[in-house]
Amino acid sequence: MIRIRNVSLIHSPKHILKLALVCTLNFLRARPKIKAKIAKTLSRFKTLDKRLRRFAKKQKYSPPIKLPGKLRAPISALITPERSQTGKRAIYYYVDHTILCTVNTGIQRVVRRLGRALFRHGEKIHFVKWNSQHQKLVLLNQEELAHLAKWHGPLLSEEQSKLYPLPKDPLIAVGDHHEGAGYWLIVPEVPHITYQSCPVTLEIMTSAKHCGLKTAFIYYDAIPLIQPELSLIAAKHEIYMQQLLLADLIIPISHFSEQNLHSFFHNHEAATLTPKIATISLPGEVQGIARNTSPLSQDGIRKLILSVGTIEKRKNQLTLIHAFNTFCSSYPSSNWELALVGNIHADVALEIASAVRDNPQITVLNNIPDSELDELYRSCSFTVYPSIEEGFGLPILESLWYAKPCICANFGAMTEVAQGGGCLTVDVRETDHLYDAINLLIKQSDVLQSLSHIAAGRSITTWDTYANDFIDLLDQENNLYSKLGTIYYWINDTCTYPNNTGIQRVVRQLARSLIEIGLKLIPVKWNYETNQLYPPSEDELQHLARWNGPAPSDWCPWTDPSQASLQDWLLVPELLYGPPGPHGKSIKSFASTHGLMRGAWIFYDAIPWKMHTIYSPEATLAHRNYMEELNEFERVFAISEHSRSDLRHFLAASRMRTPYLDDRIRTCVLPGEFRESSRITHIKSESTDTVKILCVGTIEPRKNHLSLLEAFIKVLTQTGKKIELHLVGRSPFPDLAKKVSKYTKAHSSIHWEKNADDGRLHELYQECDFTVYPSLEEGFGLPILESLWNARPCICLNASAMAEVAKGGGCLTVATADPDALAAAIFTLVENAELRQQLAREAVARPFKTWKVYAHEVATHLVTERVMPSSTPPATLLSKDAFYNHFTNLRPRPILSICITTFNRAEWLSLSLKNLVTLLPNPREEIEIVVCDNTSTDHTPKVVKPYLHRSDFHYYRNPENVGMLGNLRVTANHATGQYIWVLGDDDLILPGSIDRVLEVIKIHPELALIYLNYAYTRQDNAKAIKDLDSFFKDSSPITPPTTNMVGFVHQICTKSENFFTAIYCLIFRRDHALRAYSQNTEGRLFSTMLTCIPTTYYVLNYMMNEPAMWIGDPQVVVNMNVSWMKYASIWILERLPEVHDLAEKMGADPHEIDQCRIKHLPNVMYWFQEIFESDSQSNADYFSASSLVIKMKHLNKFSENVAVLRQIYTAARIRGSAGTHSPPSEVFAAFEEK
Repeated sequence: MIRIRNVSLIHSPKHILKLALVCTLNFLRARPKIKAKIAKTLSRFKTLDKRLRRFAKKQKYSPPIKLPGKLRAPISALITPERSQTGKRAIYYYVDHTILCTVNTGIQRVVRRLGRALFRHGEKIHFVKWNSQHQKLVLLNQEELAHLAKWHGPLLSEEQSKLYPLPKDPLIAVGDHHEGAGYWLIVPEVPHITYQSCPVTLEIMTSAKHCGLKTAFIYYDAIPLIQPELSLIAAKHEIYMQQLLLADLIIPISHFSEQNLHSFFHNHEAATLTPKIATISLPGEVQGIARNTSPLSQDGIRKLILSVGTIEKRKNQLTLIHAFNTFCSSYPSSNWELALVGNIHADVALEIASAVRDNPQITVLNNIPDSELDELYRSCSFTVYPSIEEGFGLPILESLWYAKPCICANFGAMTEVAQGGGCLTVDVRETDHLYDAINLLIKQSDVLQSLSHIAAGRSITTWDTYANDFIDLLDQENNLYSKLGTIYYWINDTCTYPNNTGIQRVVRQLARSLIEIGLKLIPVKWNYETNQLYPPSEDELQHLARWNGPAPSDWCPWTDPSQASLQDWLLVPELLYGPPGPHGKSIKSFASTHGLMRGAWIFYDAIPWKMHTIYSPEATLAHRNYMEELNEFERVFAISEHSRSDLRHFLAASRMRTPYLDDRIRTCVLPGEFRESSRITHIKSESTDTVKILCVGTIEPRKNHLSLLEAFIKVLTQTGKKIELHLVGRSPFPDLAKKVSKYTKAHSSIHWEKNADDGRLHELYQECDFTVYPSLEEGFGLPILESLWNARPCICLNASAMAEVAKGGGCLTVATADPDALAAAIFTLVENAELRQQLAREAVARPFKTWKVYAHEVATHLVTERVMPSSTPPATLLSKDAFYNHFTNLRPRPILSICITTFNRAEWLSLSLKNLVTLLPNPREEIEIVVCDNTSTDHTPKVVKPYLHRSDFHYYRNPENVGMLGNLRVTANHATGQYIWVLGDDDLILPGSIDRVLEVIKIHPELALIYLNYAYTRQDNAKAIKDLDSFFKDSSPITPPTTNMVGFVHQICTKSENFFTAIYCLIFRRDHALRAYSQNTEGRLFSTMLTCIPTTYYVLNYMMNEPAMWIGDPQVVVNMNVSWMKYASIWILERLPEVHDLAEKMGADPHEIDQCRIKHLPNVMYWFQEIFESDSQSNADYFSASSLVIKMKHLNKFSENVAVLRQIYTAARIRGSAGTHSPPSEVFAAFEEK
């Protein structure tokens, strides 16, 4: 039997079902006999068999991993809500080195104490390590967990420990999580300090991305890059710090460390984009020891100086010993002692031993228990921490925790720690200065007493406080809205309109809720004369505050839109059309001119356009123009799926340019919460003789009141019960009002209240037995939910948005246009009290979306409209010269890394290297050559062997194959140049290109990207190339040679039809190279941009406003015989049109993009037929013909080919081909006869 453990609440029922199906398919895959029997059974059910096979193709399966048995199910599937803690998120806490380390160093103390504090705080902490065999993050086993608990580490209960396997049990891997759910991998260690065979920083970051986890690193220091004696580990530490660029959050332990990190990123990595960097200074609490708040007394002071810390050169204990020896020589009768506590490093061991031998007043204590260290702290007079380079200086605060003064450095992180008082700071590098400080505290007891008093009273943070600050920081990073600027909020009509209609209710409640979730809103009106935004008056804000609107004081102070940034929005929740305006185009023009680059609208409905027979031609035309102008804006929020479908169909059926239409129009279903009244949860009893029916809504033609009245009269004649109908709503249509009035005059059981206030409306809801909402067309149908809010069933339309609203229960749906059908429904509820009760129970039980949830949806769609790259601005930076003078173990980077990524193409690699050494006969300091071999099984190692002697040549061979895109990541991370040029093994650099690129970099050092023209050939046999000059001469430029151009990426992106898809034409500044090649590319090949063209995705999303240069002459010749032709149809029909749309969205010139689309059209025509007639790879499952047409319908050249495309599509639909679910009339709606 296949058994699946309980799935955590992060998964939807659909996801759980999918997980079950995946597990079943994996189970069958490993058992061929059972698989064959089930396949035979399924063959009888062809439709089911086909769907299952298609599902299986889409999934990325991995059979159970053996260890030596197997790898257990992912953590996300194993950890259940009942057995996990009550934190807000899951935190995976990386403790790979600590669980094997036999001592408790400074880093291990942080790892243990923070882990313990987070666990105590109630966070869902899962302690994980790296398993190199399976390349996965996995849970610790119970033995490792027990070792972690030592030295005041996290202590789990017996029940919590059971979540972790025993040492001999199968491993439990970290599973997949939804990427936006706010789950974290916290790395409190330095991953290159490891018992693994090699550093694993990049591997754990990549694995975390694949699991949907954000990564946060505690950053300690750059000491290995600074101290000469640590030069042997400098290279590893440099790579580790470089890879921190790929983290989501970096938390330095001091501001000094933060400055060093910023300086490293700025000077050595040339990075303009960095992760969020936020310092949380380490606490000084000594775990398990109550703080001593009693200062030193004159009595009972032991004449002991204590120095705690690993004994090594950097810690500078030898200078302390020299100073103490000087003191002992100056005062030979003194009986003061010096105790050094710490493990002794080999490079100072002989000198330390000699010092102890020569001076019996010096003691060295190695690896003592905590109790003995506690006693030393309590008994000493003061401490000395002579270190000359630290990331923090924890022993300083530990000394102060015991109210013992500390002598420490007056520079670096030590002076930062000492600033709170209780310390004597000196230049600890000088023996004389240390001697003077020791002498001062020994000889002047009043100074010692004073410092002790200050130490005892000084505020020292605890680990609980540190953990709380840490959690706050995670919360801030999980808060998407922190990346959202100010919202200029349109209240033009609502702030003066005398009533609170449906639209006015949305305007008020959305504003209030956006403010409540922490967003900054500025109210705006429109000046019709100047076509500008301006602030409302105080009286207008007071009016807006009515009906539970936001208070005037809730809004942000007026800031002129000219001061707006790219993060700011204009949000229009009102309905605007018709004279005197304003119109969407003029609003968009104003917004763009004044810096409000992005705009969003709430879209209610398309009713005047759809129901043109009951509206005037002027109203219909105005509404049509209004909907067309919505196409100008970046976001449109439809209030229902039905409303969205109408707007999408309208725009799709036009010949307008509608780029990324489906991305721009989002559904945000309106809430059912009515803040002006409490929700009714009790069901009305059936004690009265009269059945009262209520209908709330403006009396207008489409609301269909005449059909309701006709139906009600019919029911009057059919039922023996006494019934009443109450209409509530004003009527702006005089003719219709007269007709309704005739009914009320003729029938005493029909009542009409035109201006019922909230109190009266509440009474009517309490009195009625059910409601009827007979409207023929709505964008939503808010009165339906209002009825259910009041625990009253509702009769409404069985189509349109009303059916959508009714789905949740409590409603009886009917064809309201038919008076007979409507009468039958009313009669049913009048006669059937039991049905009324059942529907009322459904209404009471139905969950209602709140305005706050709605506000969150709107805000999320605003903030995710596009990537807004941001960096943490550094407070201060070291200059480049000062940086390299201080970071003595670092060498300035070469200017250019020329990298070749290869796998099993030794002949091409041989040709490429021969070409390179011809161009670079001798090594040059400004250039390095990197070859990254993805575990080739041919003679690649022999090919590179002749070049290994070159000082500029570096060959790396992956321990295992990481895939084509994975090898790009590894290659980029091996490169050390300021700029990184990654080539395939069959991409050959043209003569003169390298010098040309170097010249460009030297003239334009600000460039983030150099974009190259290239030439191509279809020669796929490297051995056939005998003469490179002739080979180069015979190649064809992909784009005719042009002049070079310097500008921003959005200005040069259309220079080549390539659109950054090919690595060989991209020379990235190194920070961008590391990011571009380290994205999560998991998934079915070519199903998304990231799974086939990650560089394009990166450049278009993150770099469009970065400085770049286009080199118009070809610089490299490439082989166009690609291995991915089986995906060509999805590449041509989905990915490239998507690229064109994204480029236009992110700032490329629309006219130039259209030229690219037109040039692309012949390929579209060919592959459109191929995908429906010869689709061996099931590419049609990932193709939308409708989406393709929407992207290209505005082009005249495209319209000339529509007849052919339609014919192909229609024939495919008749055959039942995949990807033809929509009728041709819908796909080609823009070309239908109007």
